This record gives sequence, structure tokens and C-alpha cells, in this order.
Amino acid sequence: MQFMASISLDTTRRSVVCQFVRALRDQFRCVALDFPGFGLSPSDARYPAIMPDLALVVERFVETLELRDIILVVGDAGGPIGLGVA
Repeated sequence: MQFMASISLDTTRRSVVCQFVRALRDQFRCVALDFPGFGLSPSDARYPAIMPDLALVVERFVETLELRDIILVVGDAGGPIGLGVA
């Protein structure tokens, strides 16, 4: 089972994600996604910051890493993105 936080890694939320990862990393493989153009990731014109495109980013991220049986943890604007992925 894997834990993936799809919270943009901006300065404030990065510390929250890091706390989640530290608390769960002994029990789960934890992967944090930083959306294109947010946090520490550069912008990518292929993925404008709209919900359907950001859901596609998550789907491709999961496929690329071949993640299975994930627990997707979302917050704030990540909620609709997570629903789009589900």
C-alpha cells in the first residue's frame, strides 16, 4: 500500500506534507507530488492550472511510477483534483 500526498509543495504546505511523510514512512511508501508551476516545480504549458489537467498530471504521475493500491491524500484545492482522479 502506498501513500501519496497531492498537495502542492509551496512553503507552508511543504512542512505539512513533510510531517505526514515522517509520520507514515515506516508503514507506507510515501510519495509527494508537486504540481507543475506550483511549489518547487517549473511551469509546463501542457498542464494549465485547471482541475481536469491537474487530475491528468496525477494520473500520469501514478502511471509513471507504477503505483498500485494508493491512498490519495488531498487538501484544499487538491480535493476536486483527487475526485477527478478517483
